[in-house]
Amino acid sequence: KSTLTMKRFAPLFTILFLMFLLGCKKDPQDVITPYTPTTPTAVDPRPVVGDFSVTITNKSSDIGLIRRIPSLKVDIIAAGTKNEKGFLTSITSFVMYNPNTLDWAAAKIEDGYPTIISLSTGYYAELKDYNKNSKTVKIKLSLKGKVVKDYYTQQLPNEFFQKVEQYTKLKNGRIAAKSDCETLKDAAKWAGAVGDALGCGMGIAFPVAGIANGLGTVASCLGAVDSAWELLSPDHKPLSDKLGPEAGEMFRNAVEVGGFLGGGKYLGESHEAVNALNNIVDKFGQATTGAGYFPCENPFAHSTGDPHLTTLDGLRYDFQGHGEFIALKSATDNFEVQVRQERVNNSETVTMNTAVAVQTGTDVVCVAVKPDRLFINNQPQSLAAFTRQSLKDGASVSKMKDGIYEVLSIYHKNGDLVRVRFHDSYLLDYSLYLTDSRKGKVYGLVGDYDGNKDNDVQVRNGSILSGQTSLKFSDMYPAFADSWRITQPNSLFYYDAGKNTDTYTKKDFPKGPVELTADQKAKAEAICRAAGVTSEPFLSGCIMDVALTGDASLASSSLWGQTFDTRPAGIPLPTVAEAISVKRITYLNTSTFLLKSDGTLWAAGWSNKGMFGIGKNYHEVESSGGFIQIMSGIKDIATGHDAAHMLFLKNDNTVWAAGYNSEGQIGNGATDRNNVLTAVKIMNDGKALAVGDYNSFVIKTDNSLWAVGQNDGRLGDGAKVSRFSPVRIMDDVKAVAAGTFTTLVLKTDNTLWGMGSKLWGTFGLPQSTSDFLTPNKLMDKVQAIASGNEHSLILKTDNTLWVSGSNSRGQLGLGTEGDVVYQFSRAADNVQGIAAGNYHSLILKTDNTLWATGYNRAGQFGNGNQINRSTFGQIMSGVRYVVTGGGNEASTFVIKTDNTLWAAGDNIAGQLGFASPPNQASTFVPIVVK
Repeated sequence: KSTLTMKRFAPLFTILFLMFLLGCKKDPQDVITPYTPTTPTAVDPRPVVGDFSVTITNKSSDIGLIRRIPSLKVDIIAAGTKNEKGFLTSITSFVMYNPNTLDWAAAKIEDGYPTIISLSTGYYAELKDYNKNSKTVKIKLSLKGKVVKDYYTQQLPNEFFQKVEQYTKLKNGRIAAKSDCETLKDAAKWAGAVGDALGCGMGIAFPVAGIANGLGTVASCLGAVDSAWELLSPDHKPLSDKLGPEAGEMFRNAVEVGGFLGGGKYLGESHEAVNALNNIVDKFGQATTGAGYFPCENPFAHSTGDPHLTTLDGLRYDFQGHGEFIALKSATDNFEVQVRQERVNNSETVTMNTAVAVQTGTDVVCVAVKPDRLFINNQPQSLAAFTRQSLKDGASVSKMKDGIYEVLSIYHKNGDLVRVRFHDSYLLDYSLYLTDSRKGKVYGLVGDYDGNKDNDVQVRNGSILSGQTSLKFSDMYPAFADSWRITQPNSLFYYDAGKNTDTYTKKDFPKGPVELTADQKAKAEAICRAAGVTSEPFLSGCIMDVALTGDASLASSSLWGQTFDTRPAGIPLPTVAEAISVKRITYLNTSTFLLKSDGTLWAAGWSNKGMFGIGKNYHEVESSGGFIQIMSGIKDIATGHDAAHMLFLKNDNTVWAAGYNSEGQIGNGATDRNNVLTAVKIMNDGKALAVGDYNSFVIKTDNSLWAVGQNDGRLGDGAKVSRFSPVRIMDDVKAVAAGTFTTLVLKTDNTLWGMGSKLWGTFGLPQSTSDFLTPNKLMDKVQAIASGNEHSLILKTDNTLWVSGSNSRGQLGLGTEGDVVYQFSRAADNVQGIAAGNYHSLILKTDNTLWATGYNRAGQFGNGNQINRSTFGQIMSGVRYVVTGGGNEASTFVIKTDNTLWAAGDNIAGQLGFASPPNQASTFVPIVVK
């Protein structure tokens, strides 16, 4: 029987407590024959489902949190000290149990350590004199009321003390609802650690959560839990009494219907349990924001503000359609959510949610604003007096307070939940929680819940728009919007006399993408941050809401989403991407320059050492997270990887320079080495430009190459003397790639030449201490060249890629890393474009796919991670242009075949062209330049 019992405990034991058993040290003289409980007479085989948390803010009771964790087959009720708002600030006692079987465990906590542990097996342990230095505790152990060992010293593993400190001390102040879920999940694991260490002292291997297989019958469950609380509580009151007479009765009702604390399905088949538990929440959990019932791990979608949507699979996007739309519809039963969106303050670009209608079975609930109203099956309800109403087949609708706003919760019989939040009578926020049974069986504005967020934004006929969050305005409106519009026969909404769905339909809305000035953004951001909105994408959404409406209270809408969305903070809400006519992009560590086809030059990031050329020094000019126009009449530009100066080619072919001039690289003849803050003319008849770290290169209209600046052989004029004015190097040149120690030159006859150091193999030649002080021919049949910090990329006329040089981070794409490659090696075929960063490389293939290898610490590959590569791997499709650069923290810009601009990587200075934070984007983000 003992063996059978241990097998019954094994699954949870393995998950939670194996590492602690391995750390146990038993004293052979202290081994006690284990007590084997009788086999449960009633076991509920139904699965435990419905991950949720309930916050009880009633300050007259120390009960604070109720938590179900189906993955661990654990329910927990925790009590402790509360703050002035009724939220727990520490846990002083809790009960854990399995809602299917007979096992339970209870613990009393003092100063972060358990002082009493009681088990449904009959064991009762008193613990004192914890010693972190010796890793010991003294234990008095009883079995069914009889002392079996009186305060013996037990060795504990070090992990025990770590877990105790980690899982029992809660931060002062309110525990956010999304943290409540993790708090008690951690407490479950911590209790397992405590009990397993205690098990070593008892000479048996049981988890304290002896809850491995459970609490059995409803009556047994209630009796066990009540007894445990009575045992642990200083006033020796059972749990039902501690909740108060009225709440105690509600609690017993919840238990007796079998859906909560018993063996039923809380968010499954037992809708009676939902109603019973909600009665408790409504009475004792509505004091402040976030109190009450809250699903924990079920993925959910939401729409806040000027509608910012998060799909069920976690994609965030804006949708400004005007009219009535299908937000979500089940493909298998009568469950549907529709939303009405109307424009804001006569705006031509943004809308807000003004009504939500939900069908659950044969019942329809409609919520609307202007003014706030509630209709059930087209019958108006007194919203002020409304608390709860049961619907058919176990569905229900209830109202509770969320701070100063009211929230309606519409429950479907299968456990799905729709929450609708009123905001000052002109806006609704809504969220949707779905059970796992809905996966892949729904559709609408919030996606199909198939686990893939990249296909969530699609026209109703199945045409996918999202891809890597690429949303073009011309595809969203009208095609996407119109496909999800409802028709009058399919409408769930209540209409006032003389109105129908056409009343709210504007198919030519919005007129264009949302545009905000830098001043609007700055003022709105200050308001949003002051309100507590600090993480993306909620900050971006809040800035848009507040800036467009002038209503500071709208920050609460974004805060609502930020508080309850447990997904990791990420990049800002995707901007609807617009086509842009770009001639060239250049990038270096903290600045990006974009030259439009109309000759306007735009910059993002920092004006490091005055390189913007507009009279300002380092950090004096920042683009505030967006591109700003700095010049016009520009024909071409050039910057280097780590350089802090740049060259400008004007429409009249004059060459200008600005920025750092430590080695004369500006080329204006000045030897004072001072930064040049305002661009100066250095040459006439320019045709093409290139920049190295401390030098500059100009190809003139007669194809002659001229160079200036630091000269350790890289200028190729036969000397090692820095030049402060340009000197002529060679003729018949069409391109230059300037690296850290070498310069590559491509001539008009497609021959490759090089000058500078041979130490790093960038010429594809054996290592040598001698340098090329003048240009030396390296290769024939070359069409394009690129230089990294210490490596070279060569694209030949047959579209093959050849590489050489340092391979410290796998930047050559040859499958290895760490060695220097001194001979040009073939690395890829079918290549049409190349780009090199300091320690990574990108290639654009002839099918317009983009591939990357090397260092990816800043997420510059845009593939959603920061994992380095030693071979080329595809990161994007549909690309026609790519630029990359930077050192350890690098960035990448691409122009897709639809002429939209995208960026990924480091953004510490806002150089990607959107607001910081975040400080980097590991997934490509659409960039708008206005």
